[in-house]
Amino acid sequence: MYWSNLNVYKSNVLLEAYSEKFIKERIAYLKKTGGGNVDDVVLRQMVNRFDALKMTKRADLESYVKQAITEKHPFFSPQPGRDRASQEENLKKIFNNPLQLEFYTFKNLEGVIDRFPPEAKKELKKELKQRGGGPPIPIVYKNAGVMVFFASNMKGCQMFQAWARQQNIPKIKEMYDKGLVSPRGTTPSSAPLDRYALDWYNYCIGYPGGSLYNSYRFGRGGSDASMYYVYNNDKPITDPFHCFVVQARRDGKTYLVTNAFNTGDVVRYWDNPVSKDTEKGRYGNAEDERGILQIEPKLAGAKDIMVFHEFSEDEQLEITLRDANAANFDNLTSMRAKQVYIETPAPSTSGPRKIYRRSFDKLPPELQHMYVNQRAPGPGINPTQSLINIINLFQDSDITQYHTLTKRARAALAAGDPDWQKQLVAEPSIDQTKKTTQKYYSNLIISILDEMGKIKRAGKA
Repeated sequence: MYWSNLNVYKSNVLLEAYSEKFIKERIAYLKKTGGGNVDDVVLRQMVNRFDALKMTKRADLESYVKQAITEKHPFFSPQPGRDRASQEENLKKIFNNPLQLEFYTFKNLEGVIDRFPPEAKKELKKELKQRGGGPPIPIVYKNAGVMVFFASNMKGCQMFQAWARQQNIPKIKEMYDKGLVSPRGTTPSSAPLDRYALDWYNYCIGYPGGSLYNSYRFGRGGSDASMYYVYNNDKPITDPFHCFVVQARRDGKTYLVTNAFNTGDVVRYWDNPVSKDTEKGRYGNAEDERGILQIEPKLAGAKDIMVFHEFSEDEQLEITLRDANAANFDNLTSMRAKQVYIETPAPSTSGPRKIYRRSFDKLPPELQHMYVNQRAPGPGINPTQSLINIINLFQDSDITQYHTLTKRARAALAAGDPDWQKQLVAEPSIDQTKKTTQKYYSNLIISILDEMGKIKRAGKA
């Protein structure tokens, strides 16, 4: 028992740095539990931030997590679409062991990072001061006290959130002086004013460090999106929608909306009236289905302004180097980005990345040539291997069953065994496709050889 307790003490109190193996395991688990679209670099930053909080704000961290679970905060409540009983069991583990990261899902950890963001950088404050108090990013719409700001990059989000907080410091200080609890639970007795003030406009897309802007811009919220801030200074700061983020999505129909207190992201339509007030969230946002126009009627003329903006070439290159794939290849409008995609190995496998045949047909001849020659080399390569490369040239290649072949079938094919097709007929998983006859595969090879000639001619163009 003593040695077991000592190990717990060492990992949770002495706070030894997480091992590389542990960090990789946490990143994999965070991806599995909701962070699949978040870059590994950002997830690593979140893990390291949690590690730092264990050392610098241990008591505050434990207190917040237990309070959040008890009061069922959005980040610490069972999420729809997953087994509720297992989620509740996991929340019990977190409640009893708030310093053990291995129990945290992505949503849980996001809640902690939201509550304890990195301190604002000095240069950010300095830049705001140099601007003389004016808005740091463009105002794209104004109407009777309502302003809409467009943030075209991460720095814009960081600047706006710091500016909005600075604008309302007098009002926040007034609440602080009266001893009022902040919207997200901070009390004057438990935190200084600067900590108390961070409960407003504390969006993860604008953290001074570890921002999730790129993750949301490139699909973390369920779709590629452009960021807008709606700000109404005439409303009291206790109103959850005196300031809110609108993520205009690529489909042009839906928007991801987050209120001033960042108590949850809600997918909304532009105009969606409801027959009665259905708000059930603790701060008035989580359960209602109102459209953006019902939340803020003064946005009546802003729909055609608050739209999705296509990725710039720099953004496309960033996507390409990070997580572009066959499904979103056609979203790359830059030929330079397409070229980088074709030339650069996949980050996860280090192998060449594929595209769909329909995407290949849209490429100019020089990029078709590059794609084919990098994936299906000719002279000097074993003819059978060259054939395999051609068969698997595209993401939607006809012989998509190739990856299910047994080792014997693969070995026979690689060795040029003329009876390799018999291995396919005997393969149970292949047999289920009802396309396992030798005649089918013979015809398939003939059609592939014919197609190979067409593709090679394209490569020489």
